[in-house]
Amino acid sequence: MYNILSTKKIHTIIEKYPNKRQQISFNEAKTMRQQLGCGIYLCMQLLRKTETVDEAITLYHNIMTESADIKHKKIKETKEPMTEENKNLLLLTDLSARLTYGVKAYVKNYSKLDRKYYEGVYTVKSTHPSLNTVLAYSDKGSVEVIVGYNDYDIKPYLFPMSSMTEEQKEEFDRLYTFDALIIEPQWELIDWLNKNHFDYRGLIEKGLALDATDKNIY
Repeated sequence: MYNILSTKKIHTIIEKYPNKRQQISFNEAKTMRQQLGCGIYLCMQLLRKTETVDEAITLYHNIMTESADIKHKKIKETKEPMTEENKNLLLLTDLSARLTYGVKAYVKNYSKLDRKYYEGVYTVKSTHPSLNTVLAYSDKGSVEVIVGYNDYDIKPYLFPMSSMTEEQKEEFDRLYTFDALIIEPQWELIDWLNKNHFDYRGLIEKGLALDATDKNIY
């Protein structure tokens, strides 16, 4: 599965190739769509740049593979460790998007200032990015966590994308719109990922979230 973001620019890349024919049939575009799962307009673009359906499909895969390789190379060459400030912002942004779906998090309070000690699984109730705070609650009560403050620790329980069941993969593929003309965020897909607590931002890998697999958290 190619990266969602790469599809936004693919039609611009295709236009750089010279046209090899003007007349194409709808059946050819339909055949390509069935094999690639992308939009009719994109299929027609590819067909104009080639002489056969097979050549058009090959061109598509070559463009996508080359684009992915370039992107990964740039990331590898320029990627720098995230600052603590960026990590805090990423965590707060992710938690804010999941509030509607009852995201749960591991919370620990080391501070002796409020004379209370919290540790356990809490449901995140609200976030305040401007104050770097998160309000969470459990049957033990509520607690306000200051994100990035040494005396507090909060990590949401999320599922790796690789942990999807076959049924979930089918639902993901149904919601995943693969069309070069799509320039808006795919909100329905993002909502589905949030609702099912999937880690599409890579927080687990960054040490900002915990793997919920086999933990019976949800």
